[in-house]
Amino acid sequence: MRILSVTVHNLASLAGTTTVDFENGPLAAAPTFAITGPKGAGKTTLLDAVCLALYGRTPRLGARTRDGYTVEGSGKISSHDPRSIVRRGCGEGWAEVVFLGRDRVRYRARWSARRARRQATGRFQKAEHALWAADDGTPLSGSTRTETLARIEDKVGLSYEEFTRSVLLAQGEFAAFLRAPAGKRAELLEKISGGELYTRLSIAAHQRARQEKEKLDQLERKLADATPLTPAERAQVEAEAEKAERRLKEAERRLAHLERAERWYQELAAREKQWKESREHLARAEGEWKASRDLAAELEAVRRAGRHRHVLAAKDEAESRHRARKS
Repeated sequence: MRILSVTVHNLASLAGTTTVDFENGPLAAAPTFAITGPKGAGKTTLLDAVCLALYGRTPRLGARTRDGYTVEGSGKISSHDPRSIVRRGCGEGWAEVVFLGRDRVRYRARWSARRARRQATGRFQKAEHALWAADDGTPLSGSTRTETLARIEDKVGLSYEEFTRSVLLAQGEFAAFLRAPAGKRAELLEKISGGELYTRLSIAAHQRARQEKEKLDQLERKLADATPLTPAERAQVEAEAEKAERRLKEAERRLAHLERAERWYQELAAREKQWKESREHLARAEGEWKASRDLAAELEAVRRAGRHRHVLAAKDEAESRHRARKS
């Protein structure tokens, strides 16, 4: 069950119509909030309105009579009568609550009281209690106030006593919840938490406790089975531990030596690879040098021949003139 809005009309210190909306506005996103204000501002009246709309009575007015609506012989109502909360000088007053039922459906419950002809001087008429489906306005009230109250309690999932002991605790009544028997508190918490949630939590807690107890018993049995060592056995175990420690240190020393050897061989292999690559580079360089040396010799021969080029040219010219004369 979740309260979605509370509307109050002419009740106690709240004149006119006042609505507190928990679905919209700043309260919609507030996980918790406080009702504060000076004395007489209407703080308690809001809480009274919740109880009146749902159950037709409120803890602040004290015990309820057999029918709940006592009229004294003078025509004035008793101070314990819920209708006494209607604001003085007003012909009517009512409280309305829109809530989400335990079946996840929205409902609207209203308690109202009016004077004859809705005049401030008229006699109080019988209070009315009604229930509707909030979304489409379908009437869900019973033929009597008792039937209507039973239907509201079914939708809320809590009786008036359970509601005022758990959800809405009157001033000074918190101890009543704490003093309630454990079974009763568990029942209330189960209803508040939504059906079987509290039961599932309780079952899970008991199962976890049983599992942890079994683990503890196993450890205690193992501890009981473990017999202490004799001095001789203890000395032998310590001697074996010392030997094992020495062997471990020797193994660590040999491991370090092998790791150094591995690094040395890795470096040697890298250097051998570099030496081989250098030899290949040298062989290529020698071949290139030899080829360039032969080319240099050819160039030198060409240069020497070039120095005698004019002699060959003169010879060619003389031969040409000689052939010309013969012809």
